[in-house]
Amino acid sequence: MRGILLEDVLKLLFNFEYRHIHCSSTDISDNLKIDDEKTGMIIERLEKSELITENEGYLFLTDEGRKYALKIVRIHRIWERYLADETGFDSKIWHKEADRIEHFITENDANKMAAAIGNPVLTRTVTLFHPNLVTSLHMLAIH
Repeated sequence: MRGILLEDVLKLLFNFEYRHIHCSSTDISDNLKIDDEKTGMIIERLEKSELITENEGYLFLTDEGRKYALKIVRIHRIWERYLADETGFDSKIWHKEADRIEHFITENDANKMAAAIGNPVLTRTVTLFHPNLVTSLHMLAIH
């Protein structure tokens, strides 16, 4: 089901869920800067894939949707950590670069990268968009 906007919606729903905030289609449109029609199409596709559900105007991740979102978040955080520890990139671009690359790194490649940088537990940065943990495979219960 890969698609950048689809994955961005799953990640956004995960972040809302993490903060115990309900997420509506308007929240998705506003946060991802996409029009309502496109948001509706994405929501429909995610519902058909059984990755999200809708209840009383709010959207929620299913267990499968949460697993998928966590994979993307984990890749994002590993990439940020890699940029922090292994490159000379300025800290101001780590998050933006991770947002770009998270959609193209396979889970297998992320595992290799995590192992190469010592299977980190914490990222160096704290942003409002995500917590400060690199989610481990054990925490995700994904093997």
